[in-house]
Amino acid sequence: MAAVVRLHHVEFLCCQASERALTFAESYGFKPFAKAIDAVAVKSGSSVFVFRERSTADYLVDTVKTLALEVDCPRQAFDSALEAGASAESEPLTSKSELGSCSTAAVRTPFGNVCLLFVHSKDFSGCFLPGFSGVECDESHAEMTSYCDHITFACPLGSLDQHVAWYERCLGFRRFILNRTESDEYGFVVDSELGNVGLRLKAMDYWRCSEIGVSSNGRTSSGREVKLVFAEPLEGVGANQVQTFLDEHRGPGIQHIGLHTADIAAATESLQKHGVSFVCPPPEYYQELRSSLSWPSQQLLATLQEHSILLDSEDRSPEDPEPPSSPRYLMQAFTQSLFSERTFFLELIYRAGAQGFGAGNISALWRALQHHLHSVDAKQT
Repeated sequence: MAAVVRLHHVEFLCCQASERALTFAESYGFKPFAKAIDAVAVKSGSSVFVFRERSTADYLVDTVKTLALEVDCPRQAFDSALEAGASAESEPLTSKSELGSCSTAAVRTPFGNVCLLFVHSKDFSGCFLPGFSGVECDESHAEMTSYCDHITFACPLGSLDQHVAWYERCLGFRRFILNRTESDEYGFVVDSELGNVGLRLKAMDYWRCSEIGVSSNGRTSSGREVKLVFAEPLEGVGANQVQTFLDEHRGPGIQHIGLHTADIAAATESLQKHGVSFVCPPPEYYQELRSSLSWPSQQLLATLQEHSILLDSEDRSPEDPEPPSSPRYLMQAFTQSLFSERTFFLELIYRAGAQGFGAGNISALWRALQHHLHSVDAKQT
């Protein structure tokens, strides 16, 4: 089993890829930095997105197709994935030039249209990958996000545990707790009295230091670890946002990516000024915050509501030697779908000591998304 070093990049398949890449970069604070014949690469901090031209032979709708993982040995990762049930997308290949060497291999996972590209680019000095040439970056364009915090998959009913087991067996990912109320067996269950939000979640991560026996307790996010979250609808809850993704995406796939930002209010304000629309929690959400949390000021709560930002505190962990001196919390904001179908979206996330995903925020997010979907359906009818 090859060691995962980091998330190298994420690749989208979409129509008019070059135009979409430039529009995305302008709106979301990314910078174009490399291009190939049919693709453009953009970056913000350590997050790299590649927009590649899609044909109907590739997939029927715009989609997130590939997760590229930097690994120690692409061939070893490739062989492990095949043994775990993946199929070959591209055979192991090492490209050599005056810029050095770069090794790659790719597999199609057993779930949906997602491919894994294994990359070893440590000895390559080019702008990105072989086949790409550099483009000038506008250094005055402020980057609003610094790294990829997590990647969330939408899974059909009954398949979540298969996804989790495959990534554990194939790549050595391990479960981590989203919230201490979750069950080891069932994961974190989100339900509502309305009966239309139900889903369950499990999360996994791969932290390099775990290979040499260094404990992960108390570590802080740095962008080096790779976190995956898997969501599936609960049985009998009717139409909900996970099922909407599965229907409009034509199967399982990557539903959203969380991007870390150091200033979520400034980031959401900038994106909104550039035309990005966010999912707006109902006003009742902020009324509940005022009554449930004592420490946020009225000014902070007003800012959160203005920019559609969710806030949740994280309780003290049993591993903490003493209570934290200040509240641990996370803030999140969620864009509407990037594509014409109600499928993929982005999340902005800011962490102040919080490591997981607050139960209140997860529930509030899905309620807000459900409210948004109902609003869209009402306008269409």
